[in-house]
Amino acid sequence: MASRAIFSFVTPKRGLTATPKLLSESPSASSFPIRHRELLSPHVQLWREKPYVVKYFDRVGFERTISGTTTDLSIPNRKRPGQTLEDGLLPVSETDRDAILDFAAENATPELYLMLALGFFTGMRLGSICDLKIQSLERAAPDPSAEGLLRLAVGPGAAPPVHTKFGVTGQVWIPEALRDELLEYAKGWRRMEREAKASPENRDLLFLTRFGNAYGRRGTDQSSAVNVEMSEFRKRGVKAELQVLRKFRFHQSRCTFGTELARLALSACADVAIVIATVSDALLHGPNSEATTFKYIRFVQALPIKQALSNSFMAAFSGIGAGARHDG
Repeated sequence: MASRAIFSFVTPKRGLTATPKLLSESPSASSFPIRHRELLSPHVQLWREKPYVVKYFDRVGFERTISGTTTDLSIPNRKRPGQTLEDGLLPVSETDRDAILDFAAENATPELYLMLALGFFTGMRLGSICDLKIQSLERAAPDPSAEGLLRLAVGPGAAPPVHTKFGVTGQVWIPEALRDELLEYAKGWRRMEREAKASPENRDLLFLTRFGNAYGRRGTDQSSAVNVEMSEFRKRGVKAELQVLRKFRFHQSRCTFGTELARLALSACADVAIVIATVSDALLHGPNSEATTFKYIRFVQALPIKQALSNSFMAAFSGIGAGARHDG
């Protein structure tokens, strides 16, 4: 009985070529071989090998490349043009950040307001914020080199453990004033009523829903409850003509923190390697995430160029507009 050809591909490793394997499978009684149907010419080239180059940045900040050959048949997805940070998002300005927090203080739940404050001033992901324990805040230690900043232990190796992406254990900065406000919230009646409804495993969480449940899904950075509150918050912002909230996403709070930290670090230190290490530690980037960290550095370095271009175009356009009005 004739057999039909099925091709599988070995996933290419660094610097290696993917090798096609020819497998054989007996067809069912009602099927016909592909060749007999003449659906595929025997002279057709089934795949085409293509060289590829992958660029990345090492710990020092130098650009490196890895080259190889691939037979990948996947359809490429066009990347969004322009510079973006984590998850393809952009930070908001310092003015917009303050406007968002001021609006949240009056028009959002206390939980969402404090979560946004944690995102903007610690850079923690939503999964870590939702899994934050009261004991974590109580055990935050002062940073000996920065007055007013505390070191907050998170990750599976912390005591108590707090969820982090990829299971990274480390410490994040948190302003002492924000820590104190969070502890004050934890002792308030609003949270105590929620704690009374919570199951034993959730009672230590800082943030609980009105039903006493955890905000986040265990072991993930997702939260349906926060998504619902953010959607309502954006609607109120748009109604109040706060345009920055029209497409604002929670993760942009983390992008904003990382960008602000990179800007301050570059203004205080000219050594890019030290800046990369500082931003990477603060954002709890993994050991192979130099490229992600370097995006913040490049974004900040490009800001003066964009601002100068904007000012130049604005001045030129203003002159053209003034000339047109004068001629009229």
